[in-house]
Amino acid sequence: MLVSAPGVLSPGPLFFVNIIYGSKMGITAGIKIAYHTMVELPLIIILELMPQKVDNKLAYAGFSNKKGPILLGAMLSALNPFFLIWWFTIGLKLINDSIHFFGLVNGILILFSSHIWMDYAWLITTSYLIYRGTSVLKTILYCLFQ
Repeated sequence: MLVSAPGVLSPGPLFFVNIIYGSKMGITAGIKIAYHTMVELPLIIILELMPQKVDNKLAYAGFSNKKGPILLGAMLSALNPFFLIWWFTIGLKLINDSIHFFGLVNGILILFSSHIWMDYAWLITTSYLIYRGTSVLKTILYCLFQ
């Protein structure tokens, strides 16, 4: 989880879309944007199936408020070079270790669930805070201009 945290908490395009939608929708936006994890599970499986050279051996590691956050979350994850670099480097090592210790299916499930909870927690929390922040700012501005 400590290794996953920098990928989850990094301020990239996904985070900024979360701020935009979160300011209007609150927690709902964070939940919907966190659905970007639908891109991560297939990527984990694809990376697991790719042959990799390890220690000189061949090894197999084991736009509307309704749809906008979901589509943008998935697209920004899939097209974000830092997302892909993270998964092809750090993520690939996590996949290998998880499969080594827990087996193919359990390893992927354990890795995926222990990684994505941080996505959901971070995106839901930040979308809620930005939503509440805009409410506070509207109140302050309303009081100032009365």
